[in-house]
Amino acid sequence: MLVALGVVGVAGLHCGGSNEGGLVIVDGASTTSGLDRAECPDAAPVDGDECELPEGSACFFGLCPVRVAQCMRGIWHLGQNAPPLPVCPAAPPESASDCPPCWPASVTCMYGSADCSAADASVNTAVASCADGKWAIDIQPCRTALDIQGDAEQSAD
Repeated sequence: MLVALGVVGVAGLHCGGSNEGGLVIVDGASTTSGLDRAECPDAAPVDGDECELPEGSACFFGLCPVRVAQCMRGIWHLGQNAPPLPVCPAAPPESASDCPPCWPASVTCMYGSADCSAADASVNTAVASCADGKWAIDIQPCRTALDIQGDAEQSAD
């Protein structure tokens, strides 16, 4: 069964956190005091478990993706937000430096010009990827379509 959790004010959240430390979102507004004060569980509840928080309360768990648990009609309904789409750094990152939180291992960033056609093309192309939370940089020569040596191998030109 697919349950729409609705808008609960998650725009201010980002990967890298876990439970909001007792902060509960109720009907789109955060609350930390008053009669509506409630505490989120320390761990994500199981979908369908009984919930005793105020109607519409939402709690956030996990790093990437952020899991959302919302209390509706006394039952927990779980969903998750997709990880944010990463934006490559403007300049190549330092090798072995920390990647941004939630960076997917499948996303790479290319710097320079693969075919030497860009006006600012350097003699090298750098491809940055993020594995195990650290940047890995693969530097390759810029490839031209010209076969300067006449040997039909671009790698030697």
